[in-house]
Amino acid sequence: MDIKNIKGMKYPDIYLIRTFFKLGLHKKPGRVLELGCGSGNNLSLFKSYGWDVFGVDYSDEQIKYANHNLECLDDDHIIQYDLSKGLPPSLSGKFDFILCANVLYYINRQSMIDVLGELKKFITPKCVLFISGRTPDDWRFGKGDNVEHNGFIIDRHETGEYGLLNVFYNPNEMKNLVSQYIGKLNNIVILNTTYENIENGELINNHDFILYGTF
Repeated sequence: MDIKNIKGMKYPDIYLIRTFFKLGLHKKPGRVLELGCGSGNNLSLFKSYGWDVFGVDYSDEQIKYANHNLECLDDDHIIQYDLSKGLPPSLSGKFDFILCANVLYYINRQSMIDVLGELKKFITPKCVLFISGRTPDDWRFGKGDNVEHNGFIIDRHETGEYGLLNVFYNPNEMKNLVSQYIGKLNNIVILNTTYENIENGELINNHDFILYGTF
């Protein structure tokens, strides 16, 4: 699709792009599931290399964008669902790549653990798991009511997340949770990334982790 016709976010995550090609996934298409797929910007990378793409998102608008951008012809591939309630009951089959890019911190810790536990039945042998999230070094940490361990209802407007839950994880903590509730990851890569951005006149220091490996 011509880039000017893409709705919503247009480009895949840069660390996902690097992972995709480092693992040679452009040469071996399969089935990919993204939780919090948004406009389908990440899934577009997989689709362009012949992967069968599936996504879950809560937002009406983002679901419409994803269906448009990925040119989906049915409701089986892009599912609207609230991940705080777990995975969609209509989700079926197994996946060779599961992608959770900057989404799991928007649901509480127990819901996140429940999602990890449910994912176990959807993985193929050698399935790749890719998770990115926010660490306690992120600008948002501590800015709001502390409602659970490292979890805050954001009370600032700069990032457009006022009133939203953010739960922050150390990467090793997430690695251990994945191991406990899905299974042991092999060839694990953990990266930390820091970048600055101006949002509504405020300098925002973002601090994320990227974790991926193969079951």
